[in-house]
Amino acid sequence: MSTRTASLPNFVVDDHQENREPILQLLNSVGFEVEAAGNGQEAVQKWQTWQPQLVFMDMRMPVMDGYEATREIRDRERRSGGEGEGERGREFPASCARTVIIALTASAFEEQKATILAAGCDDLIRKPFREQVLFEKIAQHLGVRYLYAQQQPEVKPAQENYPQASLSIQFSQLSTIMSAQWLAQLRQAALEVDGDRIEQLVEQIPETHSVLAEGITDLVRRFCFDEILEMTEKWQK
Repeated sequence: MSTRTASLPNFVVDDHQENREPILQLLNSVGFEVEAAGNGQEAVQKWQTWQPQLVFMDMRMPVMDGYEATREIRDRERRSGGEGEGERGREFPASCARTVIIALTASAFEEQKATILAAGCDDLIRKPFREQVLFEKIAQHLGVRYLYAQQQPEVKPAQENYPQASLSIQFSQLSTIMSAQWLAQLRQAALEVDGDRIEQLVEQIPETHSVLAEGITDLVRRFCFDEILEMTEKWQK
């Protein structure tokens, strides 16, 4: 897949590198120009000099969190004329164009959405997220279109090799021999979209469940953290 509009400037703000990297890799893979920041203060500084069209903003970070960083960016836009009276479709010079900010949050509470939008974010994505959701949000807010390469018929999609129903059955068997601590750590890693930690935990799975281990690793590579969550939710001790 590639973008119809190439090299759109974006950047990802998250204090955990393991959370930033999957998004950076996804965006780079389809031709987006992407930068990263480790906290809100760094995000504001990079926004000032780089003027991205879109920012994926983690809301919980040290130094300066996503709420404060978003409010600071919006305030600077207003001072430079980039956001007049809440008009989002108005034309401004490129140096002061309004940046789309999409929040990244692990919160499942609906009232949190209102707080995030009130801070100045345009939208939010809840962690863990699907790759498709990320691209849909970009298309919605930036108006990009994607070009999909024709799939070669001889190549089987990864999900056919590891059907979710089969993995769930195998995981139910595994849950009887793995510790409650291991299950809790796997669930927490999926919640935090921490692929490296999940792969470390997968290494502890006995050889007798090697197919399940390969299946979970495949889910991580395809950023299907919600499917890992579904398995852990049903069989957590």
